[in-house]
Amino acid sequence: MKELGALVGCSEAAISLYELGKREASYEMLLKMSEVLNVDVNYLIRGNYNVSADNSDTLTPIEFDLINAYRALSEEGQLYIRQQMVIAGQVYKKSCSAPAKEA
Repeated sequence: MKELGALVGCSEAAISLYELGKREASYEMLLKMSEVLNVDVNYLIRGNYNVSADNSDTLTPIEFDLINAYRALSEEGQLYIRQQMVIAGQVYKKSCSAPAKEA
């Protein structure tokens, strides 16, 4: 939550309140979070994203399996995965922007 807050410009406490449903994020904050988490805004608003035959042309079999595996987790497990994805995304972005080492 701390990492997500830093990436979208709000506190860890605010992110926690959003996740617990005790506070509503502004439209602008929802857009920032959806971009950072690489999810549709509807996922953040509704808490789910319909994976159906309508999505079959846009999802690979691996993506479909990942979504179903994620959905099978407890809420705590899903939260852990989301946090790890934020961290992994940060690490990946840093590695892509790091200057190449000379041999």
